[in-house]
Amino acid sequence: MLRLLAVVLILPIGAAPETVKVGQKAPEFTLKTFDGKEVSLKQLLSEEKTKAVAVVFWAFKCPAIKASDPVTIRIHEEFKDKGVVFLGIDSDQAETKDSEAVLKHVAEHGTYPVLCDTGNVVADQFGAITTPHVFLIEKGGQVVYRGGPYAKIKDDPPALKAAIVELLAGKEITLKETKPFG
Repeated sequence: MLRLLAVVLILPIGAAPETVKVGQKAPEFTLKTFDGKEVSLKQLLSEEKTKAVAVVFWAFKCPAIKASDPVTIRIHEEFKDKGVVFLGIDSDQAETKDSEAVLKHVAEHGTYPVLCDTGNVVADQFGAITTPHVFLIEKGGQVVYRGGPYAKIKDDPPALKAAIVELLAGKEITLKETKPFG
């Protein structure tokens, strides 16, 4: 009696994207808002008034976003007139097909502009795999903070805010990385 033994080898088709690290140059991107306006990271950073850009990988139906968005919006409100631009990037496949729902959410919650990342192209370039996943980018394009908006729930000040304050003051950022938690 002949027995046949089959061995199945499973190899990953593509490895998970590596996250852009603090100290590295942020990937350049141009995306559109859900109402069709084109936004370019390179263009934003070249504007004289821009001191930094906070890129927040975002999905409005995500429970972690629902919990953290009020904090992120407060930080945005505090620093938007001080040269810090906030951009949400939505890579959620269902949401990127429903621009009306995203625009309604943004209008109701007074958030920052949200860009549509159909196909996860920019999320993959940054290595963002959770929401929220924040990358703070200084004027020269270098990532100076990455992680969640806060290191622990109820941080005071939230880690992202502390990083922005230190960056704007020309100081070394104390906490450069936190764990994204979505």
